[in-house]
Amino acid sequence: MVMYQKSEALCLRLIDFSESSQIARLFTREYGILPVIAKGIKRGRQTSANPLGGPLDMLARGQAVFVAGRGGADLATLSGWQVSDHWPLMRNDLRRYYAGALVAEVTMELLAALDPHPSLFDDLVVTLQMFGDAAASGSARVVAAYLKAALQETGYWPVLEHCVLCGGVINSDIVRFVPQAGGVICGNCRASGIAMAVPSLVVVALSRLPRPGAMKNSVPQRPADPQALNLALQILLSHLEGTLDRVIKTRALLGVVCGCGPAISSALEPPAAWTNLKGGFARSVVGGAGEPLHAPREDPA
Repeated sequence: MVMYQKSEALCLRLIDFSESSQIARLFTREYGILPVIAKGIKRGRQTSANPLGGPLDMLARGQAVFVAGRGGADLATLSGWQVSDHWPLMRNDLRRYYAGALVAEVTMELLAALDPHPSLFDDLVVTLQMFGDAAASGSARVVAAYLKAALQETGYWPVLEHCVLCGGVINSDIVRFVPQAGGVICGNCRASGIAMAVPSLVVVALSRLPRPGAMKNSVPQRPADPQALNLALQILLSHLEGTLDRVIKTRALLGVVCGCGPAISSALEPPAAWTNLKGGFARSVVGGAGEPLHAPREDPA
């Protein structure tokens, strides 16, 4: 007997399988990341005889009806798909759409298949809603809020409050962030790998950054500094790449997302703000910090 299952879902990745079918990775609220095959979904419009309707679309939200694969190893078969949100404004704005692609890739890289994270699903829905809201601004700040929520949800959030090696308090205008060490280090400690010279206000701002739901309910009044946002997102993505040992491909879109020009594509190509602790890179240029994210005007320490 066929067992049908139903869940709210977001479409994070699509591959055309044939002229009429698609393979997708859905992020479902009840089941987590769910790889599915949608047979014949591109044949036509949704009817009672064809519950799949038209083709799936990236970053769309809907109700998915599916049959699980054998033993959880095979692709699930998508038997029904009802779109509930499409966010056309996000699709007509390159910066917002790139931001959506970035958070989608991070979600897929962080979560294992069939590992549900309902609170993170809700955060991603709110994030995409803010990308698709004409009244909302500052998509890069929303990306940073979601990345923080995703890293905290999966247990990968870096240590920013004190030195990750000795636990000492860091009282400096510039701190060193080392992805391989998992956080910031003080001047007395040494760690192998690439370090990033970061203004302390950026670190404070990341520590105080709320989850997307809280941000939507209380939108920051001051505009964010694009350069500081770019730097903050570089910190989080370099930490993610170092932790997972994988390149985040959409990192190359950060310059567009933040509105400050092109960005590096991976941690293998360190920017000028990075310095090698072994002496390989002599440059340690820190861009304008301004008022990063929603940091206070003065260091609270």
